[in-house]
This record gives sequence, C-alpha cells and structure tokens, in this order.
Amino acid sequence: MPTISTATRKNIFDGLQVMLIPWYGRLNQVDFLSRVFNLADMPSRDSRFPDASEDIWQHTINNFDWDDEWVYSDPRLNLLHGPDDVFLHFLCEMLHPLVRDDEDEIARLVTIVNRDLAADAWEIVETSRIGDRPVFSARPRPVAALHQLRVFLCHSSGDKAAVRDLYRRLDAEGTIDPWLDEEKLLPGHEWEYEIRQAVRTTDVVLVCLSPSSITKRGYVQKEIIFALDVADQQPEGTIFIIPVRLEACTVPDRLQRWQWVDLFDSRGYERLVRALQSRARALASMDGTVLP
Repeated sequence: MPTISTATRKNIFDGLQVMLIPWYGRLNQVDFLSRVFNLADMPSRDSRFPDASEDIWQHTINNFDWDDEWVYSDPRLNLLHGPDDVFLHFLCEMLHPLVRDDEDEIARLVTIVNRDLAADAWEIVETSRIGDRPVFSARPRPVAALHQLRVFLCHSSGDKAAVRDLYRRLDAEGTIDPWLDEEKLLPGHEWEYEIRQAVRTTDVVLVCLSPSSITKRGYVQKEIIFALDVADQQPEGTIFIIPVRLEACTVPDRLQRWQWVDLFDSRGYERLVRALQSRARALASMDGTVLP
C-alpha cells in the first residue's frame, strides 16, 4: 500500500503548475516518460496507435493537443495512486542532469518536492554526481529530521526586527525549523503561494502581535485567516496556533480562544519553547518515537 498520500502528490503537482515548471524538462514527454515507464507495454487511448508510446507522441509532439497536466491523472501511469517507488522515481528523474541543467530551477524543485514529501516522511536527496551535476534519490526521512518542529512566523512588516530576533533564537534551538519569509523565500518564488504552502505544512503557527500589527491592514491579516482555516482541521487539543505578544497589546477576538505568551516577559521565551516541545512530543508519539 502506498505511504505517500494522494494529497501530498496533488500538492507537489499543483506546485509545479503554479511555478510553471515543466515536469519533462528539456526532453520531449515521450523520452522523459520512457525513463520511468515501459510505454510500449501500456495500451493506447487512441485506436489508431498500438501502444502508449505512439499515443503520447501523437498528442504531445505531433498534434500537441494535450496540456502538460494530462500526465498527473492518466490511469495508465497512475501517479496519483500508484506505488511509492514509481512516483518517487518520476520525481527524481525530473531532477536528473539529462532532463534539467538549470541549477536555480533544480533548487526550486527540490524545495517544492521536499516541503510536501515531509508530510509523509520522505525526502529527495543528492546521492551522486554526473560531472558537476547532482543526481537525486528518494529515502525515508531520518528520525531527527522528522521531529525538527516546523514553526511559521506570522507577523507584520513593522515588527520585522523583533521577529528576526525570535527567528534566530528558535533556529539556534536545533530542534526547531522556523519559517520566516526573508529567510525562506528564494528569488523567483511566487511569494503568496509559498507562504500559503508553508502555513499548510507547518506544525505550529506563531502569530506575532504588537499594538501596530493588530490594527494594520495587509497580507498579515490574510495569513491569519488562512492559519485559522488550517487550525480548524487540527484534532481538538492540538497546539497549532500560539499568539505571541511582542509588546503589551489587546489580543484580537478571533485569537482569544488560544492561550497567548508574552515574549516581553522575562520567562516568555521559556514558556514558548516549552509549548513547542510539547507539540514536538505529541507529533513524535504519533509515529511511535519517544522524545525527552
């Protein structure tokens, strides 16, 4: 039975579409798919052709009347529901030096793929080289990586200095992977999509509050709304949203159902870390790992 969920696979494919990255790289689609599948043994959907290879050639090269997304839902390839090893092979071939030679594009692809694979405890890593080009393989994520808690820092631009300091302190913990836009977004990223994906895949959202941020309009309010939607999908009692007061201020009504922490208090950071450790232990217990 596959361990990589259909939702994870769809998220990866959605990411490719949003970033306008062709899955077949610089190859044509038949040549790429032949690296993963024996197309000659698959049936044609077009009665004029004896097998999938000629069928796909007709519609993606000769006539070019299929859009690139056909590959994700084609039942012959079964990328959404089929075996993990085939799906992972497909992803690794997307990164192969013969398929793609743009280093920035490869880095973006690895980020997109690993961000979503993490939900099912898999990752794509460099395992060898052809010349100076990396070759990637898939592997289960190491236990230590599984429990590096992903923490999204939701904040207003006016609080950037204080949030930067919080990011550095959390990152120094070693067991926490904080997400801050200026640290994680790469040139060329579609920032709104990346932020929504980061919120969707995070373990905890810290909503950083100050007198100015609670009255400011802007994208931070969209981040909070999206985080609230994701929070509604969490099991009851889950530590997912933590309001963090950077300064004394009124916590907005929509966040008051969660206990907040005052970072300006002498023990505020300590209390925040304890809450994050509690969340990490809860996640570890779900896969049978015991954390201190």
